[in-house]
Amino acid sequence: MLESHSSGLRRLAERTPRRPRLPAYRYQTPDGNGASSRLDTIDLDLLGLRDGDRLLDVGCGTGRHVINACRRRCVAIGLDRDLWELQALKFLGFCLGTEGKLRARAGVAQADALHLPFADASLDRIICTEVFEHVPDDALLLAELARVLRPGGSIAVSVPDALSEWLVWRVASVQRMPPGEHVRLYRRGQMERLLRSHGFDVYARRFRHSLETPYWLLWLGAQDGGVRRRLSSAWKDFLGDRSAEGSHLLTRVEDLGNRVLPKSAVFYARKSTRGTAPCE
Repeated sequence: MLESHSSGLRRLAERTPRRPRLPAYRYQTPDGNGASSRLDTIDLDLLGLRDGDRLLDVGCGTGRHVINACRRRCVAIGLDRDLWELQALKFLGFCLGTEGKLRARAGVAQADALHLPFADASLDRIICTEVFEHVPDDALLLAELARVLRPGGSIAVSVPDALSEWLVWRVASVQRMPPGEHVRLYRRGQMERLLRSHGFDVYARRFRHSLETPYWLLWLGAQDGGVRRRLSSAWKDFLGDRSAEGSHLLTRVEDLGNRVLPKSAVFYARKSTRGTAPCE
C-alpha cells in the first residue's frame, strides 16, 4: 500500500510540469519555535507523532498534514476517494523530496474511509479533518478508525465548530444554497461524547481558523457577484498573500477569534488500552 517518493512521486513528476507553490502566509507558533502554516489544523506534536510511527490521514485532500509529517522519520499515508487530489499530493511530495526535506516513507491510498484497507491495530496515529460532517453514519466511521488504530495510539478529529457552522447554514438557508454537503451540525460536546463512546480518552481540545469564518459568511451571503463577493475574494487573497508572512498582529487576531468564533474544533484523543468495547 505504501509507495515511496523515490519511485511513484518521481515518475509522476517526470510527466507533470513544475508548478509554483501555492502561497500561504505563516506565523510564529505560540512557543516561538519556528513557523507553522496558518492552514494547519492539526498539531503533530500534540498528536504525539514520533519517529517510527505509522500515520494515516483519512480524507487527506491535497495532504498538507501528510506533507508536514513527511518532515519527520515516520510512515505517512494519505487516504482519499478523490484521485486528482492524491495526484496533487504526490506532486507536492516529490517537490519536497527534491529539496531534501522528505524524511518519511510516504504513500497514498484511494479508498473509502468506511472500509479502510489496513489491518486491525496497524496504525499509531490517525488524522481525520473535516470529514465526519459529510458522512451519514459517523459512528460507523469512528468504529472503523478505532479498528485500525492500536491501543494507546492517538487520533485528531476536526469538525466545523457549532456556532460558525450554524451561521453558515443560516446564511446558506437564506440564500437557498446547500451548506457545503454537510449532513449534520456538531454541537459543543457532541464529538467528545462520540469519541468516548468508542473507547477513546479525549485529552485536548483546540479551536482553529477563525479568519476563515468571515470569508465563508461573505461568500455565501453574496448573490451574483456584487460587493460581498468582491470582499470575500479580497479577504481570501489577503490570507494567502505571502506579504503577511510572520505577522504577529494576525497571529493575535486569529488567536482571539478562535476564542470567539472559530471555524473548526479539533479533538485529540487516545485509544484506551483497557479494551473498552464501543457503545452501540
